[in-house]
Amino acid sequence: MISVLFRKWMVVGLLFMIVLGGILPKAAEAEKNPQWFLFGTMRYLNLEGGCWIVEGDNGERFQLIGDPAILKGLQIEGLRVTLLVESASNRYGKCMVGRYVRLIRLIHYDGGESPERSSFPNRKG
Repeated sequence: MISVLFRKWMVVGLLFMIVLGGILPKAAEAEKNPQWFLFGTMRYLNLEGGCWIVEGDNGERFQLIGDPAILKGLQIEGLRVTLLVESASNRYGKCMVGRYVRLIRLIHYDGGESPERSSFPNRKG
């Protein structure tokens, strides 16, 4: 009788540890990787077949990863953007000209219209 009860508690304890093992690293990662606002200008660099970057207002360069449809809409030279981003560590690409950041949300954009922007989300006009 005791061994059956003991086994049940062992199974419950093991399941509890598995659940905690899945939750705690994600919570710790979210704390280490806060989201922040990036203010800058879209720039095209003719390196290794071409790369789009955000040149921050402080002069630092960033390479974006995220939803391809949104990123494509941002590919306009000189476009001013305000983005909500988070660091995307351990990422490397062909251009290697700036830190990689993951685009969480497009906050604001301002610049000239382009035919490619007809399907751009939140298009002005």
